[in-house]
Amino acid sequence: YTHFRRGFESRGTNAREYQLLAAFLREEPRLHALRAVADVLAWHRVLFEALAGRTMSRQEAETMTNIDAVNLLPAPRREAARAVLKRYCESFNMAFVFVE
Repeated sequence: YTHFRRGFESRGTNAREYQLLAAFLREEPRLHALRAVADVLAWHRVLFEALAGRTMSRQEAETMTNIDAVNLLPAPRREAARAVLKRYCESFNMAFVFVE
């Protein structure tokens, strides 16, 4: 990969001739963060399930933690929801550094 990248960048016209590839190479360090999307959507699914049909005050919303939301689920669903939350937190921490 490094050899290819150096070769591509050493020819000044490549960036103009192969704009998509040039953009990919420029953004490549950040692209791995896209894997976080699946975990974010899985966590949203858990939240929608936990909060379905529920109304809450602004204060409740401000003080509710992620684990509070997990605990709103029926007991048999909580272990799987905690696993989703763990993956979400790991993905969030990995990807957040790329937020501008």
